Amino acid sequence: MEPDIYRIFQSIAPHYDRSNAVISMGMHRRWKGRMVRALSSMIPEDSHILDLCCGTGDIAQMFLRQGRSFQVTAADFSPNMLLEAERKLSKLPGERRYCLARADAMALPWKEETFDAAVISFGLRNTPDWSRVLREMVRVTKTGGIVCVMDAHYPEPIWVRRVFSLYFAWLMPVLGGGMTKRGEYQWLNQSAKAFANLSQLMDMMRQAGLTHRRYKRFLFGSCVYQLGEKAAGIYGDSEKKAERDRR
Repeated sequence: MEPDIYRIFQSIAPHYDRSNAVISMGMHRRWKGRMVRALSSMIPEDSHILDLCCGTGDIAQMFLRQGRSFQVTAADFSPNMLLEAERKLSKLPGERRYCLARADAMALPWKEETFDAAVISFGLRNTPDWSRVLREMVRVTKTGGIVCVMDAHYPEPIWVRRVFSLYFAWLMPVLGGGMTKRGEYQWLNQSAKAFANLSQLMDMMRQAGLTHRRYKRFLFGSCVYQLGEKAAGIYGDSEKKAERDRR
C-alpha cells in the first residue's frame, strides 16, 4: 500500500527543519548553499527562480540572500510546509521578492518559459513520476535557463551503502521523527533507497531536454545536485500541443 505522502509532509512540517539538521548532522544547509551559489553564478542578476517542493523555504531563503535582484516563487503541495516557509521568508529584511504558491509538481500552473531557473531540492524522489516532474520543470523554464535537482541517494559503493543502510533504516527515523513520527521518516528512507541513481537521473534530464548536464556529490554520493541547461527548440508549438493533450 502506497503511503499518503500529503499526510506525511503535513504532519512533519512543524519539526522539519530541526529533523533535517539532526539527520544530516548539520550538513544539509552547507550542501544547499553550495548548490545555490553555483546556480546563482549561472543566471542573470534579475532572474525569476522557481523553488519547487520548497518545503520550509530553505532554498528560497538562500537565493534571496545572495545579494542579487532575484525573484523567487516557492511552491509546494503542503499548506503546512508553505506556512513554515512564509514564517521563515517574512523575516528577511527589505522589500518582498518572493511569493508562495500551492502547486502540483506533476502539473505546474505556470506558462511555458516563465522562469530563468527551476530548482527541486529533496523533493523529486517523493513524487509519483520523476520524468514527468522534470518535463514540467523544463516546460516552465526559459530556453537557456537552468533546471537543478538536489536529492538524497543511497551511495553506490557497496561498503558505504551497507553503513548508510543501517543508519537510514534504523537510526535516522528515530533521530528525525522521534518515537511518535518515526514511521514518516521510515518512508523517507524507503523513497531514498528506491530513487534513481546518478546516471539514471542524468539520462532522465537528457530526455527532458536538458543539455550541458553536470553534477556535484557530497558525502560519498548520499546527496547530489545535478543541473542542466534547457536546449533551444524544447517545447515548441508541437510539443506544447502534445503536453496539453497529455493533460
